[in-house]
Amino acid sequence: MKFRNQVAIITAAAGAGIGQATARALAAEGAKVVVVDHHKRRTEEVAIFIKETYHTETEGVVCDVTDSTQIENLVERTINKFGQIDILVNNAGFDVFQPLEEMAPDVIRQVIEINLMATILVTKAVLPWMKKRNQGKIVNLSSVAAYSPDSGDSAAYCAAKAAVQAFTRTLAREVGKYNIRVNAIAPSFTINPFIVKQMPATSIAELTGKMPLGEMRPDEPAKAILFLLSEDARLVSGATLNVTAGY
Repeated sequence: MKFRNQVAIITAAAGAGIGQATARALAAEGAKVVVVDHHKRRTEEVAIFIKETYHTETEGVVCDVTDSTQIENLVERTINKFGQIDILVNNAGFDVFQPLEEMAPDVIRQVIEINLMATILVTKAVLPWMKKRNQGKIVNLSSVAAYSPDSGDSAAYCAAKAAVQAFTRTLAREVGKYNIRVNAIAPSFTINPFIVKQMPATSIAELTGKMPLGEMRPDEPAKAILFLLSEDARLVSGATLNVTAGY
């Protein structure tokens, strides 16, 4: 098992998307998993499911990843239970499809805080524990929208996801001397049960039609994340890996 006895924090891991798929994949490879989300019931349910399915230690932590106090509690609970943090996957994301001039300032701030500030704040909180052990692996979720937006209704989101890539490159240089690797993935449209319920089938078909290798499910970006976290990528840092089904 590639991640036996390693402790992984995954944000936004209680939904039906890339976060939960990554948490499951890490658990299947022996990792001890901290499921982080703002939804209490789902967080508890997913943590229990992973524990019972993969027979690994888990912890479910309810956390608003834009709130520094709650992030400190997340890190404290992780250290108290496991004594270490080896892996961080910053998966939390949020978008509102509106032209910029129609977006309220508070909504713009929310988009940037969840996609960018949360990534920075959670990373900042775990770094001392990674540096203490002179090792660590971080993967941030960007998006193909950072450089190839599908529409003109996500300017704030695209800006935040582009900034995640810049943050990834810069931090990789900063913390490499502590044997900490920092990478990102940039997925394109990824289908999950929530999206199927929320989006018209015609819109889903239009988006997946632009992906010559076919529609993408959360397991596929999760595989890319595990590659970047693995020893197979031990000399890869500061990179953004596109996972787009040819988009």
